[in-house]
Amino acid sequence: MNILSSYEKNNLEIKNKKKEVEAIYNSLGKEKYDVKSYRYILMKGNNDLVIRRVMDTRPSWQKIKTIGTSLFDFKWTPYSSNIKFDFLGKHGEKNLVNHFEHH
Repeated sequence: MNILSSYEKNNLEIKNKKKEVEAIYNSLGKEKYDVKSYRYILMKGNNDLVIRRVMDTRPSWQKIKTIGTSLFDFKWTPYSSNIKFDFLGKHGEKNLVNHFEHH
């Protein structure tokens, strides 16, 4: 009986420790999204509905409607002519786009 109760006590300690670790892990994930929010622009065409569906599953990404701004983190556009490559990264932030310059 002594061995069994020792085993049960050990098992209970492991379960409690696992719950503590899960709580810490979950709280870290929430803090990550509270700290930084990313902005993206979607223009019609080139499978924009697929990109919208994917981005909607990302809680830290927010769609913005201002097309003429360079204050975005990601821009999806059907044509590279809609991208002002000279202005990417002008505000100290990295801007991602779905096209290469001169391509």
